[in-house]
This record gives sequence, C-alpha cells and structure tokens, in this order.
Amino acid sequence: MAGTAESEAKFAVECATEMPKFLEGLQELSVQEAETAQLSVTVVGKPEPEVAWFKDGVPVNIDNEHVLSRKDEKGHYTLILKDAGFEDIGTYSCKASNQFGTAETQAKFAVLSELVPPSFTEKIGELEVPEHEKAELSCIVVGKPEPQVKWMKDGVEVHIDNTQIFQKSDETGRQTLIINEVNKTDFGTYTCVATNQAGTAETVGQLNFPKYSSEKVPEEVTKPFFIEPLETHSVQEGETVVLECRVNEESKPEIQWYLDDKPIQPSEHLLVEKLESGTLKLTIQNASKEDVGTYRCEAINMSGKAATAAKLNFATGAEEVVEDESALLGFIEPLTDVAAQEGTTAELLCAISTARGDIQIHWYKDGAELLPQQAIMERLEDGTIKLKIDKVTAEDVGTYRCSASIGDAFAWTEGKLTVSGKAKEIIEGEGPPEFIELLKSCTVTETAEAVLRCKLEQTDRMKMEFCDDGTIVLTVKDARKEDSGEYRCDASNDHGAAWTTAPLKVATEEELPAGGEAPDFTEPVRPVTVTVGETAVLEGKVVGEPKPEIRWYCGENMVKENARITMESLPDGTQKLIFKNATIEDTDEYRCVASNEFGDVWSDATLKVQVPVTVEEEGAIELAAPTFLKTLQDTSVNESEQVVLECKIVGEPMPEVKWFKDKQEIKADDAHFKKETLPDGIARLTIDSATKADAGEFRCEAQNSSGTARAEAQLNVLYAFEAPVESEISPEFVQELQPVQATEGQQIAFECSDLLILIFLIFRVAGVPVPKVKWFRDGEEVVPSEHVRVESFPDGTNRLTVDSVSVEDQGNYRCEATNNAGSMSSKAPLTVNALEVLKLKKGLEDKTVQVGTKLSLYVEVEGQPKVVKWFRGKDEIKSNRRIKIEQVAQEYSLEVEKAEKSDEGPYRVVLSTETETVESSCTVTVTEGQVTPTFKKGLQDQSVPKGS
Repeated sequence: MAGTAESEAKFAVECATEMPKFLEGLQELSVQEAETAQLSVTVVGKPEPEVAWFKDGVPVNIDNEHVLSRKDEKGHYTLILKDAGFEDIGTYSCKASNQFGTAETQAKFAVLSELVPPSFTEKIGELEVPEHEKAELSCIVVGKPEPQVKWMKDGVEVHIDNTQIFQKSDETGRQTLIINEVNKTDFGTYTCVATNQAGTAETVGQLNFPKYSSEKVPEEVTKPFFIEPLETHSVQEGETVVLECRVNEESKPEIQWYLDDKPIQPSEHLLVEKLESGTLKLTIQNASKEDVGTYRCEAINMSGKAATAAKLNFATGAEEVVEDESALLGFIEPLTDVAAQEGTTAELLCAISTARGDIQIHWYKDGAELLPQQAIMERLEDGTIKLKIDKVTAEDVGTYRCSASIGDAFAWTEGKLTVSGKAKEIIEGEGPPEFIELLKSCTVTETAEAVLRCKLEQTDRMKMEFCDDGTIVLTVKDARKEDSGEYRCDASNDHGAAWTTAPLKVATEEELPAGGEAPDFTEPVRPVTVTVGETAVLEGKVVGEPKPEIRWYCGENMVKENARITMESLPDGTQKLIFKNATIEDTDEYRCVASNEFGDVWSDATLKVQVPVTVEEEGAIELAAPTFLKTLQDTSVNESEQVVLECKIVGEPMPEVKWFKDKQEIKADDAHFKKETLPDGIARLTIDSATKADAGEFRCEAQNSSGTARAEAQLNVLYAFEAPVESEISPEFVQELQPVQATEGQQIAFECSDLLILIFLIFRVAGVPVPKVKWFRDGEEVVPSEHVRVESFPDGTNRLTVDSVSVEDQGNYRCEATNNAGSMSSKAPLTVNALEVLKLKKGLEDKTVQVGTKLSLYVEVEGQPKVVKWFRGKDEIKSNRRIKIEQVAQEYSLEVEKAEKSDEGPYRVVLSTETETVESSCTVTVTEGQVTPTFKKGLQDQSVPKGS
C-alpha cells in the first residue's frame, strides 16, 4: 500500500489601490467682470475618487446656469463660472476622496473691474403731493460695482415696511421710494444715499404739501410765467447788484426768492421789490463772497407756478464783463392743464422766447425726469416745445414740468394731466358721425352768392336738426373779398367727431380762369383700421379739369414714398396711399390734397394701426378687423343680362355684410337684388336681369367689433346699340405686376398644393386683338416646365406660377404683351428668403442624480426654433412649481428642483420650425441615497495545468 500524502496552500489576489492624487492642481486665476472663468484639475486614484468643489469652505452650488461642472474619462475636472461677478470672488478648493484617502488643492479667484464711485445722473428734486395720495420719490444712480442704496428722511433712515412704504430699483439704476398714502408726518427732506467699494454719494429732495391743492381754481386765474427771466451777473466785493425778472402781471402770483435752494428772508442786506408792471427785483447791498451762488425766483398762484434762475458770480476788478446770452431765456407760453380720455393721445405744449439750439430742454413728471422711451419729446423751430403721450392711462396722471436752461440760467413751467375713463363701447347703430359728401372748393365773383354744402350719413339713432336727409348748407350772400378763406364744418356726438374743410375764393371777373373745373372728391378718403404687419390703403376719388395735382400729408408734413409707403393715381381719378407692413407709428391723421388752377380741395381721414387683440383663455380667438382679400370689380353688361358682383372678406368675428347702391342701403326685402354671404367669406350680389336703372355705384361694407372695411365698383348697363365697335387697341395693363416676397419652403398667401409653395405673379391686360404674352426673368425668357407654369384666362388675367420656390428663382420678372397695335411691359422683383436651418451644437447627456437633488438637462441649438417640447417617455413635460423650462440665448434647459424616483426614465427634447425638426435624447437615473459599490465583473473560477 503506497499511502496518501496531502499538502495545502493559500492563494490570494490583491487589487492595486491608490489614494487620490492631483496631477494638476488649481492655479490662481483673475478674469474681467462678465467673462467666463474655468478652474481645472487632473486627479487620479483607485478606485476612482469622488470630486467636490468648495468656495471659502462652503460647497459650490452647481446650478448649470451660472456655475457648471464638467469631467472626462481621463480624470480632468473643470468648474465653469459664466458671467463672472464680484460675488464669485474667493478661495476655491477641490477635494478628491475614496476609501483610501483624501487629497485637496486650492487657489484664489479674482474678478477685475474698474471701480467707479456712485454718482447720481438724475436727482430727486421737489415733489408736491396732497395728503392721502400716493408719492414717488425717484432718482438714478450709477457706479461699479452696483451701489447699495438707503433712504433717509430728515437725517433718519426710512423704515421700509412694504405696506405703507416701498422701495424699488431697476436695471437702469433708477431708485424709487413709494409712499402709498401720504400723511403730514411724511412731508420733509429726503436723502438717497448710494455706497459701493469706491465711495459714497447722495442726493437730496423735498416732499411738500401743495399750497393750493384743496382750493378750487377760479376760471379767471391765469397761470404765471416769466416774460423776462433772470440774467447771470458778476459782482465785486462791496458792490451793490440788482437781480431783476418780470412775470405776467395778470397772474398776481405770490413770489419767493431762493439762494442755492434756501429761501431768502428780506433784510437790510437783501431787499425784495414787486412792481405793478410785474417786474420783480432782488437788491443785494454790500455784496460779499457769501452772496455768490444760484438765485431762483418762483411765482405761484392757484393755477400753477413758474420759476427762473441765474448765477451770481464773484469777480475781481480785472475781469472783463461778458454779455449774458441767457438773458433771452423765458417761457412766452406756459404749460396749461390737459384732460385726456384713457387710451387716447395727450399733448402738452409750451413755448420759449428764443429758438437757440444750445438751450437744454428737460421734462419731468412729479419731480422725476422723463426718459425718451416714456413719451415723444419734440422741439420746433418757432420755439414750441411738445410732449406727446400715446395711449394714456391712469399712471400718466400727474404734474408735468418743462425746464429750459442755457449756461447757468434756467426757467420752467408746469401743468397737470388728468385722465378720464375709456369711451363707451360702440354698439350696433352707434358711432362717431361720418360725412358721406364733403365740402367742395367754391369760387365765385364779388357780390355773387356762394353755397357750401356737405352731407352726413344718417342712422336710426342719429337725428339731424338742420334737415331730414343730413345735408348741411352754408350760404354766403353778396360775397366779398374778405369772405375768402378756409371753411370747416364740424359734427360731433357722444362717440366722437368728424369734420370737412374746403376753400372759398371770391374773385373779380378778370381773375376767374376759363375753360376748366375745380377739383372735387367724388369719393372721400375714409378712415382705415388695420393690424400691425398688414397692408393699409387710404383711398379716395378725385375729378377736375385739368387733371389735379395730388399731394398727401401727415399732419403738416408731406408724405414721401419709400420702400414701404407708395402712392397710386389711377386713370379713373382714384388716389391711393399704401402702407405695407403697417406699424404703430403709422397711426395718424392723413390728408389728400388735389389742386389745379381752378382751386384746391382736400379730404382728411385717420389711419389706425392696432396690435392684435387676444384673450388668453381656453377656446379664445384672435380678433381681426375686416379685410377684403378680393375686391369688387367695375362691370359692364348689356341690358337684360345677369350681373354678379362678388368679393371675399376675412375677419374675426365674421363681419356683417351690407350692400349699398348710390350710397343707399339695399334693403333685405328688395327682390330685385339677391344677396349671399358664404361661410368662406364670399359676399355676392346678383341681378338676374339688368336694367338701365341698375347702373350706378355699388358698395359692399363689412363690419365687426374690430373695425369696418369697404369695397366699391361701378356698374354700367348698355343698350344693344351701345355695344362698342371693336378696333385695334394696343395692350394696356389694368393691373400692374406687384413685388413678391417669399421664404424658401414656406407657404404664402396665394395657393398651395401638397405643401408646395405657389408664388403667383398675376396681372390683367387689355387689348384688341388679344395680346400675345411672354414672361422674362433677368432678361431671359421663362420657359414653362414642371417647376414653372404660364397661364392666360379669358378675362385678360395672366399668371406665372413657380412651384416649390427656391433662392435660385429670385430675380426681376417682366411680362411683355404684344399685338398689332403695339406692346407694353410690366415688371416686378421676386425675393426669396432662404430657410433658417436648425443645428444641434450640444445634445442631451445621460444623468444620474440622487433623490432630493436638482436635475438639470440642457441642449445648445443654432437657429431659431419656434416650438420647443420636452418629453419623458411618451408624456410631454410642462412647467410647474417643481419643473422649470427655460431658454437663455441658444441654450434650452429643463430643471427639476428636487428629483423624485418617478422622474427616472428616457428624456427627449424636440425643437422645430415650420419646415424642420431636430431632437436629442438621454436617460436619467435617480438613486436613493449613497449607492453601495458593486463589481461590474467579479472573480471567476480558474483551472490551470498541474505544475504551471
């Protein structure tokens, strides 16, 4: 028996371990304010260490907006600070830890910027507010870094309780102290103190109780203003100097003099006089250096107050006396109180005594200077100063001051603006008056009778006292030369006003021209209301012999054509002023003037451009004023033939349609006329068998709550023997080509089929025989193809259609019509804008976060997506209190403030324009607390040959 032998041994495999070690540590870094800073380290260790960032010993908040953290597979870790500011200054440290140890590196980070001490670009000034009303003390301070502000009253810091007293500021540096309901204890001296690292500044102002705030102002009390302002003077030690100004005597104001804003008390040294002529004198006897400064004289009564100021300088005996240019400064017309209705435009006017260009003008409201974006400020050559406030609201109510200064002298005037409630809503059958026949220019000889006549449109709710049909007549008997001039007829009711004007000329027999006709508006220019971006057309019709010269005016300024504003004068006398892509600034009063050697006539109308009105509720719709997509066309038919007058209207809500013949409404029970309004907006008037009596002017009027639009056309009815004899007529364009703009791949306003874009260049051409038509692009004839179609229709309309337009299709297009009698061409450009392409610069990345921590996902996209949607799985994610969806520049982000286990799963963001979509996806994992380490690959059993 050989026996048994046994041997044992232990075999162990040791994993390599390494405590964290920084191969590349933090370095001190300085950047300019608002730059992006990157703090980087490289760390190794086994197992891979966990890295944390600290600032001044406190963990850094990685918000993925201002502060971001990045890492890669090679152990590079980076902390990114966007738009670095002073709050980011400090000592930053990076700690790397695993179970075998911890390593740390730190360095200082600085933000460099020029230190600018605080300074006030706008001071508080003086403010008068009655008890129980709201007061706002305002100023503007600038400095770097942004100053800290506190408010003081009579040397004691103001307690901001956010109930009665509020404090607010904005990005421009404007600081405002708001007192909700002023009481007696609130009156006094207020100081705004601004402090930063570079220094401190302050501005002082007064909150006063108005002397006349509770007294009724008698109508006969005139507001004070200075006819002759104070002048700058120089005085030597021991001299006597007289400061003198003159106020309008009839205002009978109380007078107060100031030196550097401190009231002057009369004494033997300072003598105050008030003369009957309104002259005011301040005599300074035995002057000294203490008397030098800015002197101000204020005049106040129950209607308002005014002031003038100038400097008194100290001079040595050798100083040369210089003529004072400020002596011309003063208000010859003060501000007056203005009352306006909410939503309308308010204008405050005053005038200074000189139009010198170096006079500085400033406007203030309740003591705070107005900024250019708050109102329109104008200064005319004649010295008139104007402040225009569009769409006034209750917030615009207050005391307005216009201040004029030159050198060391200044003067100011004040007026109040009050705003009443909005006008009553217009109901059906009610509205402002409208003239359907305007005054016409009239020329008569001396001693003859002149008759001016106009006519107002009648409604059931509007009755005229002068005559039953609304006609108004003014008769001038035994006319004389001095009767010549402009005559105006005004009409008004509770909803508004209208007027018409015309000239009357009284001349001798020798002065009267012969063989012609003065201009006359057969169709007045009517008011138009459109929405921003739409095309607005002001239109009227003029007759006269010889053909009148036409001019359009906006206010006192002649309208000039440009790329957006054009004028048309048609052969039938129709005059058009066309605004493409109308803007709010186009809203105004416009006048069309027609002139020839026999006289002048004009027609006024208002163009109103409004912002689209929307209601942000479920099922809400956007309101839109009526617009004619297709207008009425002049028509000629033979007697007994059928007549169809047709147009197409859009508007929201769908407009109510009315038809008129020769300005008289066609009644619903008139069987001779058949009226239809179809759901697609087609409005149609049909006459089955036309008679001579049907000839005349037809008008279609569309009206809804947002406005009114009209289209008109002439109907001619001919006897059989009146049919025209055909003869050769050279081609003539009834409708010229119009410029077309389109976007590559985008549908425009003509026709479309299967998402193909159809760009139509359409015109109508007349001629006998029927002309032959050719199309050209940039001088080369256009050949029809699958991409390009050419069509001609029996009514003379010719059409060029370009399918699926591209940038290569743009150019100058010309249509040429030719027959035996001649040829004619019309041209217009086609502009094609290239589509903007979306490009994903940085996509979503997989994320792992712990329950209760912030989850941040973001993408960077080049381009302008119109729709951005986030999804988790198939469910769209919406913003709420816990989830925030934002866009900053080209970065689109989703944040979950405190992640929950249910937030786990696949995420996707979809960004799209009308023609293109890009998307990015990732997976989010949410863990519960610290995760226990696990081996991705464990030890495996092994077999090896014996002895190896």
